[in-house]
Amino acid sequence: MKKITLTSLFLAGLIIILIGIMSFKSAPNEHSYLIVRTIETQYAGFSKILISDGSTIIKTIELERMFVKSSKVTQNFLTISMALEEIRSQGYVLITSNSGGGYEYMVANYIFEKK
Repeated sequence: MKKITLTSLFLAGLIIILIGIMSFKSAPNEHSYLIVRTIETQYAGFSKILISDGSTIIKTIELERMFVKSSKVTQNFLTISMALEEIRSQGYVLITSNSGGGYEYMVANYIFEKK
């Protein structure tokens, strides 16, 4: 009789521990991210905006070739601004950005998060 009681207590304790462990399981990650890369270059066909969810390219938007003394700089600026605003209007928040470039190109990255 004593053996059955100890076994029952052991099993009850084990069940309580398992229930406790399962209740502390981390909540599923409900965050989603979008990565936006803008590439502006002087070469035809290479200037574009790429939008990715991290696994695939969701959208590609063509940009004009980059010429510093041209109205195309303004057009690209407006196109990039509209693309970023569209993402923001979907509930994403910009969490970081960086950019760099050289004489013939400029690349900028924007990472958005949606909770």
